Amino acid sequence: MPKESVVPFTSQLSSHRLGRGLWVVFAFVMYAFLIFPIIIVIFMSFNSALYLSFPPAGLSLRWYERLFSDPIYTDASLKSLWVGCFAVLTATVFGTMAAYGLQRYRPKFFNLINVLMLSPLILPGILIGLALLYTLTTVGIGRSMVSVILGHTLYVLPFTVVIVSSALQGCDRRLEEVAMSLGANEWYAFRTVTLPIILPGVISGALFAFILSLDEFIITFLLGGVHVVTLPIRIFTSLRFAVDPTIAAVSTVFVFVTTLLFLLAVRLRARSQKVES
Repeated sequence: MPKESVVPFTSQLSSHRLGRGLWVVFAFVMYAFLIFPIIIVIFMSFNSALYLSFPPAGLSLRWYERLFSDPIYTDASLKSLWVGCFAVLTATVFGTMAAYGLQRYRPKFFNLINVLMLSPLILPGILIGLALLYTLTTVGIGRSMVSVILGHTLYVLPFTVVIVSSALQGCDRRLEEVAMSLGANEWYAFRTVTLPIILPGVISGALFAFILSLDEFIITFLLGGVHVVTLPIRIFTSLRFAVDPTIAAVSTVFVFVTTLLFLLAVRLRARSQKVES
């Protein structure tokens, strides 16, 4: 090979490696920028002092003991779980039905229906909360646990529709047709053939919806008021009036639970894609 062709090739290879190295460094810096504050909060949750400080004055589990024994935080956690479970159950059922109808029957105004179905993903949370508050107050429901559950359901529904629709796209419809040709009705074919195939995707969508429900603040604040104090509302209230390491302990548990659920949802989603392929 002539030397003239070797030099440009070597130069391009060096430039490619340099560019890739710069991107790796940039990605590492960005991840560190995002994760470092969380690590600081985790360390502060084990602080033995009576105030938030970093580095900690000493190590102690007293704030975790207070977290799990103080009714203020346990009641807020239970309300978050109740709201999340009811919202996710409703959103998963209706989201799966909507995804199945959109993917299998392709209605005449498919694009319009799809946009309307996914509009909560685009609209700001405060706009959704205000619209629901006005509507529910008009029909006589007002600020209550029911209003918060309905608001969370509307907020997380598009995520279940998107994830279940993706799972249905990889499911061969001919399997249902074979089942129906053998005498099964459409509901029985869906329940025994399609649902087991897309079940990892359905569970993954439910987990993502549960994470979003646990983290939701604006809709809960507008629709619940003083009647429904979930964990995000309690954290916000505590930061306004009494800042102590209990907040760091709450945040650490919150981060741990959401991360665990997120990893489980990603694993189920990967399993669903593997089955589809």
